[in-house]
Amino acid sequence: MDFSLIRWRSLKTRVTLFTLAIFLAGTWALVIYVSGALRNDMERLLARQQFSFASFMAADADRELNERLLSLGRTAGLLSPKEIHDPAALASFLEERPVLVVQFNAGVSVVGTDGKIIAGTPGSGRLGLSYAGLDTVDAALKGGRSTIGQPVRDQTLDTPMFSMAVPIRGETSEVIGALVGFTDLSRESFLDQITGRYYGRTGYFLLVSEASRMVVSTTGRERVLTPLSPPGSNALFDRFAEGFDETGIAIDVTGAEIMASARRVPSARWFIVAALPADEAFEAIRDMRHLMFGSALVLTILAAALTSWMLRRELEPMLTAIRTLTTLSTRDEPPLPLPVPRSYEIGRLIEGFNRLLETLAQRERALRESEARFRALDDASFGGIAIHDRGRIVDCNRGLSTLTGYPIEELIGMDVFDLLTPESRESFADYVESRIDHRRHDALGVRKDGTRFHLSLSSKDIPYRGQVLRVFEFRDITERKQMEELVRQQALHDSLTQLPNRRLLADRLGQAMAASKRSGTYGALLFLDLDNFKPLNDMHGHEVGDLLLVEAASRLRSCVRESDTVARFGGDEFVVVLTSLAANEAASVLQAEAVAEKIRAVLGEPYRLKVGRNGKVDVIVKHRCTASIGIALFHDLDVTQDEVLKRADTAMYEAKDAGANEIRFHRPPDGGAQVQA
Repeated sequence: MDFSLIRWRSLKTRVTLFTLAIFLAGTWALVIYVSGALRNDMERLLARQQFSFASFMAADADRELNERLLSLGRTAGLLSPKEIHDPAALASFLEERPVLVVQFNAGVSVVGTDGKIIAGTPGSGRLGLSYAGLDTVDAALKGGRSTIGQPVRDQTLDTPMFSMAVPIRGETSEVIGALVGFTDLSRESFLDQITGRYYGRTGYFLLVSEASRMVVSTTGRERVLTPLSPPGSNALFDRFAEGFDETGIAIDVTGAEIMASARRVPSARWFIVAALPADEAFEAIRDMRHLMFGSALVLTILAAALTSWMLRRELEPMLTAIRTLTTLSTRDEPPLPLPVPRSYEIGRLIEGFNRLLETLAQRERALRESEARFRALDDASFGGIAIHDRGRIVDCNRGLSTLTGYPIEELIGMDVFDLLTPESRESFADYVESRIDHRRHDALGVRKDGTRFHLSLSSKDIPYRGQVLRVFEFRDITERKQMEELVRQQALHDSLTQLPNRRLLADRLGQAMAASKRSGTYGALLFLDLDNFKPLNDMHGHEVGDLLLVEAASRLRSCVRESDTVARFGGDEFVVVLTSLAANEAASVLQAEAVAEKIRAVLGEPYRLKVGRNGKVDVIVKHRCTASIGIALFHDLDVTQDEVLKRADTAMYEAKDAGANEIRFHRPPDGGAQVQA
């Protein structure tokens, strides 16, 4: 480039410099903003992922602990007062249960009321030792509670361990001893399956006691029974110990910066920490920022070169473009001329604009004529159209008047919101605020006479004389809504009994199971089959059978609450979903059984089925029809809808096999006794 030709006051030079400056400022501002935003987003994403993983591990630990505590409780329930006073019988009893040795690597022992061990599994090595004062033993003997203890060092055996204990009760429920399971933390145990793995390449897990801040288990086992950190030395770990489940950045005992997430283990008052070194956690973010800044630098250099070359090349034809613009009008004197500055290029450009103004004036007159023709066509359209400005209708067509029943004179000055029902105005306000053109919005309209109808609205912003007007189109979709409701009713309900069908049942059952998990209360599913239905069909035909099904459906609805669901599963099978039972399983069983008994009694009453033709009753068919009922409870269990239905169906068939007109509860997976009615 010949720098001697550069004139700093020329348009070409100023445009080049200003364009380059704006481009560079915008590019680097965007790079810095996007880089920071991406880093924050990725950090939040990493934190959520790590917290989710810590939650999964905490749930796993809680399940393992509860399984072992439950195993101890079942074993203690099998001990009698006679065996407690017979150490040889106790030892034989424990030897017959090798699963306890698998679950507790340091053995299981029976403790007397004085705290001394009177029997244990083979190899436990604690016979005759006193564990009075151990938190779990004291809780079982003095408080009659089943507990999971805190990690301690066994002074007798000099090993880190924790214990679980459950009370052993006599015939009058008094505590006559305790069954204690010991886990040696220095040896391989079930906790290693949870914390023994590495998190990422160099991350680790810590299982920590909330009360003592002692490490129960950790990746590598080096820090077992060491303090997490002294109180006050690590704010994030202090919050963990105070009961907060969260994710944050901290400095661990080695001085390394880590990202740590904590989650409670409710059954043991422990919490699990998933820790990942910050260098590994944010490695991808760091590489991404380096790549973005490098790319931005290369792009800046390339843009500077291209902008300089393009403007030098593209601004040369400006004079030619100005001459072309000037020829757009043949009149010499524009009606509203603009003042012409002295600048040569801009002056010539304004002269061209002045000539163009006259052409635009002519086009405006033609546009007004076209607008009048458009108004005639618009008034003949089937929909209603309203032009909205500053919260009021400033113009509308006859279609809107026909649709709403208001004369055009009354519509002018009204608000579009006045044409809607109160319950539709809030959602319509959100729609207006969204400013999305062409997207349709359904609402309820109200006519001048007060009748309601379904509306479909769309809107579009149009510029007009320096301002923006909002145009709304109204369409009456009442007939379409009625058809949709009819189709929805037919798709989700049984055509004979008008009860929910299988599709709607699946939705209601899913909602009930989710609500049960949230509230902690039980729900129940009752599967019913009519016992004496087929003989009625065979003897009197399907018409009479249908009458009985309709009557049975009506009786079932009368036996449950509005919040419960009665559905026809198919043929002569019905399903009842009970929600919001007790939080206690035993009480929930009684509640479900009471409803089932009521249903069995109501369905067992005689049926009088009026069979007639041409509006007259020809004959009254009398029939007795009982029901076999299977019941399955559901709580916050990780089971599917199909599994709940299968359990209730199995229980129903057991009721059938028991002679019909019976009630059976689903047999628990652990083989416990089945509830009968």
